[in-house]
Amino acid sequence: MQPTIDAKNQTTQVTADGDSAGLYPIGEVSRLTGVNAVTLRAWQRRFGLVIPKRTPKGHRLYSAADIEQIREICRWLERGVAISKVKPLLSPGPAQTSAQPQGQVAAQAQTTQTEWPALMQQLTQALLDFNAARLHGLLDANIGLYPFGLLRQQLLQPWLDEVGLRLSGRLDASWLLSWLYDQLSVRFAARRLGANKQARKHLLLLRLLPSAVPDAARDVVPEGAWESMLVGAELSELGFGLTDLGAHDLAALPLVLDRLSPDALLLLPGPGYSAGEQANIAAQLAALPLECHLYGRFAPALSGLAPWRLTELSALLASSETGGADE
Repeated sequence: MQPTIDAKNQTTQVTADGDSAGLYPIGEVSRLTGVNAVTLRAWQRRFGLVIPKRTPKGHRLYSAADIEQIREICRWLERGVAISKVKPLLSPGPAQTSAQPQGQVAAQAQTTQTEWPALMQQLTQALLDFNAARLHGLLDANIGLYPFGLLRQQLLQPWLDEVGLRLSGRLDASWLLSWLYDQLSVRFAARRLGANKQARKHLLLLRLLPSAVPDAARDVVPEGAWESMLVGAELSELGFGLTDLGAHDLAALPLVLDRLSPDALLLLPGPGYSAGEQANIAAQLAALPLECHLYGRFAPALSGLAPWRLTELSALLASSETGGADE
């Protein structure tokens, strides 16, 4: 039987005797695309994007065409187009996938390029005012609308880098950074706790710093801690369980590995590794009895560790069986 359309909910209904073959539940779609269920629901509710079919009980079911549209939306977002401006740019059908005028693309991207800096300024002002409600309100408004990986790369990490530079030399810098680290730690820890309870794959996250650059105890925010926090948050969004142990000597990991029992290891390197250090790390990784990956902003520069380099966190989903249920 052909599905009927529920105009009120902007959702195609699959009738009781209808055929749902070839359709995917929202958890599986999240796994395939890297866009979490909360964001997919927000796209549908606020912008009329990606309208799925529904089971008689109201569960969302997505077609292969829906999944391709989600991927197209992500491509526009990566080009700098705001989610609120994506809908007119979407291809109406497979035959017209590349038919969008380049001038339209450039105009949309140019408009959006002014939005991230403005949001960064608002976040910074909330920080300077110690205004937790404003800070989390701004984050809430955007985290639900964008894939977290994209938000991390285009907003959060650049903003935290800018904060570090802007606060340099201020007498209250240590107070501001301590407060911000506490606010973000609590926020992302709560999200991680929920992911850990449901995850089928558990990762161990370590910051790997060169011996010449110790993790100084006097630093308010240790080297690499912001990146580690954001990467951990993205892993939680992708449905992975996570234990973040900070910065440690990789050589000592076998002492605790059996008790931690992770499914995989994700290393975040710092800057400035010598060829000898890279060779030593490579030997240690080769000896570990589990899946190992190297990721982060400094990973591409480490040619001696290229076999372990991971370009996107979503690639970890390929070896994961994480699923999910709709609501």
